[in-house]
Amino acid sequence: ALKILGIGPGDEVIVPNYTMIATPNAVRAVGATPVLVDIDLASLSLDFEKTREAITPRTRAVLLVLANGREPTPGIEAFVELCRQEGVLLLEDAAQALGSFYRNGRAMGTAGEAGMVSFSVPKIITTGQGGCVLTSDDALAQRIRGAKDFGRERGGTDIHPQFGLNFKFTDL
Repeated sequence: ALKILGIGPGDEVIVPNYTMIATPNAVRAVGATPVLVDIDLASLSLDFEKTREAITPRTRAVLLVLANGREPTPGIEAFVELCRQEGVLLLEDAAQALGSFYRNGRAMGTAGEAGMVSFSVPKIITTGQGGCVLTSDDALAQRIRGAKDFGRERGGTDIHPQFGLNFKFTDL
């Protein structure tokens, strides 16, 4: 999702200092800089005020980790509005939140531009490994589909309008 959204070298992405290493590593994998921000101990999510203070002109996204399906203390609406006001993307690491909902009834992983869900062994649904990206943006969804299948428009073709790798589910 970070790569498809154009995040890369010179960009900063705010991530919580309480998360699995995969979260900041994903930021580093696209050449961007993870900016670690303290969490709110009540929710284990990003501290809202510290997140606001950490936003700089180089900030491209806030990557909100929803630890065990816990909502940030001020509510998801506060983060949505902050990101809108600051002109940065809101991404949700919903690896542990599949099936969880915000207080407003919205499914976790669906409030920002993209939400990521994990299907590794200890998660609610498992395929052994892998995951999925959630988005309500049709153009973004199409680009993500292509990127996970060698950049193809659809399976079974040799037309590759974008760069992509093999991120399809295993035959298992």
